[in-house]
Amino acid sequence: MLIAAESCATDVVTSNPRSVLVESWWMGGAEAQKMADAEMRKYSRVALMRLKADYDETNYVFECVDR
Repeated sequence: MLIAAESCATDVVTSNPRSVLVESWWMGGAEAQKMADAEMRKYSRVALMRLKADYDETNYVFECVDR
């Protein structure tokens, strides 16, 4: 049961200084934005959402830019 709960969460899939990919099964845009911003603080950058999850897509794509 714990495994199922983890797979439905909002998680950072991958990140680098230029982009962040956040997966959210529940279309949690606000939570995805918070996670992307937290990742970009490592690089003193901010995250701009470029692709929003919808019914068929579980990933949010963020571009990372200088402040």
